[in-house]
Amino acid sequence: MLTVEKIGGTSMSALAEVIGNIVFFNDQTANRVLVVSAFSGVTNLLLENKKTKAPGVYHRLANNENFTVQLAELTDHLKALNRQYLALGLDVAAADDFIDRHVARALTYLESAVTMLVSGYLNEGILLAAREILASIGESHSAYVLANILQNKGLKVELVDLSGFDDRRALTISERIKMLLQK
Repeated sequence: MLTVEKIGGTSMSALAEVIGNIVFFNDQTANRVLVVSAFSGVTNLLLENKKTKAPGVYHRLANNENFTVQLAELTDHLKALNRQYLALGLDVAAADDFIDRHVARALTYLESAVTMLVSGYLNEGILLAAREILASIGESHSAYVLANILQNKGLKVELVDLSGFDDRRALTISERIKMLLQK
């Protein structure tokens, strides 16, 4: 039997409990798909805080403001989160490298989006794509952290990131999943 389990951001921030009470529940680790959210509060920094309406990186980008400083601060925040999970077995250097590479790639995409936006051809699709790119930073980060810890605990774990960041082909989500399943 295959189970698909969604783990929200607040739960992800209690990673020791997620590992002990969800991943290793009844010593059953096979045939499970874990779908994780960004760690608690990260999406607020990337997009906006739904409760307080405080703007995140996205709002600076959408309003043609400098968003790179806020993105760099977010990177520092994610690296601080990485250090919190050292005791659980996270390879912090690898996780920091992952986030540096992912944010650098996202920045390239976002700068291209800004160029298109300031050209005068405002396209809501560009802004939606920018939101997805930003959201993927938090989601990919938490998935990487969990996968790395579980691998370091001896589990055979494959991280599947459907954001397409390391693939220059324009694939639909269905095509991307099919391609990954054929590996």
